[in-house]
Amino acid sequence: MSDVDKKPFDPSIFRITPGPISEVKTERHLSFIPVRKPSKQAYVRVHPEANYRHPCGLFILEGDERPYMVTQQIFEAYPNDMKLVDLRLTIDRQGNLIFWPVPQPPAEGRENLWNFSQREAADKAETTWLRLLANRRLGQYEGEVARSVIPEPEWPKRSMPELLEITFSGGHIIDTIDHPAIQTLLGAV
Repeated sequence: MSDVDKKPFDPSIFRITPGPISEVKTERHLSFIPVRKPSKQAYVRVHPEANYRHPCGLFILEGDERPYMVTQQIFEAYPNDMKLVDLRLTIDRQGNLIFWPVPQPPAEGRENLWNFSQREAADKAETTWLRLLANRRLGQYEGEVARSVIPEPEWPKRSMPELLEITFSGGHIIDTIDHPAIQTLLGAV
């Protein structure tokens, strides 16, 4: 192609003017949702709807960072090795989800102040952004409320059963004493 046949450079085809842009809607692929307390530096919110809470028993096998959700039968068979919690869907400012295993109140006996204050903080996080801090001198958790206005979280458009299935996939549901985690607990493997 000679210089005569060459088209002149037209920068106007690269001009982008501000205005409405057609957004591509995406949804984060969830392959794992951790079960743990929020980190002490993360401001979090707890889903305010009751159907995003799940009372259940958890078993934590030493050396396995993921807990197991157990049936009532397994919980009752090994109560000293299980924790009774209320899994609450929680989100941080970056949109990362966790299930916060908030201890349930005791059916009998004295209330543990650490557990009570954790429930209080989780309840408060339903309406405001806060971070969970341990106050060792008082023997309790404290929820520190964010000082600035943080926008409301965007919750995933998935049901609680879908989220729990993601969380406890890969054999992390125990519904029989033949489960390898229970067999490890019993010293059978």
